[in-house]
Order: sequence, then C-alpha cells, then structure tokens
Amino acid sequence: MSKETIAIVTDSACDLPASYLAECENLYVLPLQLVYPEGSYKSGVDIKSEEVFARMKRGEVPQTSLPSPDDVKAVLGELKQKAIRQVVFVMMSSALSGTLNMVRV
Repeated sequence: MSKETIAIVTDSACDLPASYLAECENLYVLPLQLVYPEGSYKSGVDIKSEEVFARMKRGEVPQTSLPSPDDVKAVLGELKQKAIRQVVFVMMSSALSGTLNMVRV
C-alpha cells in the first residue's frame, strides 16, 4: 500500500507564525495583498503582521486583495511538481474573500 502525501493550502489570513510554517513541510500559504496608498504588499512576504498592526495603531488601515494569480500558479505548480494529488484548502469564507474562487479557476 502506497502512502500519498496530502498538502494543506491556506491564505495568509491564517496568520500562522513563521516558525510553525517552517516546520510544516506540506503546508503552503498564499499571500493576500495589502494595499496602502504608497503601494501593494504581499502579506507575510513583503510586510509582516507587526508592521501592519503598528500602522493600524497610527490609523493606516490597508485594503485587502486576492493573492496574485502568479502566486496561485506557483503553489499549484509546486504541488504538481511534487506529485501531490490530494490537497486540502483552508481559506477564508468565500462570502468574505474571492481567494477560493481564484484557486478554483
């Protein structure tokens, strides 16, 4: 009997600690976009939670947007390359975010 690897894909709204993500081999995070007047940042990549919270304390509240299509393609491509055929997607509710629909497409 062969063992199949199961991957978990979530979005950065999960806000898991980087140390935990580093330990989990088959956990993938799609970074949501945080949009400020000066530009867009990938959550957890270009900007960390601590900076977002500090900016919010100063009254700067970002708009959020979907992960980029390139980020979605990269994660799905990596899963394909590793021959992972079973994936559990744990995303924000589709009523609150279009991320799940983007992954479906």
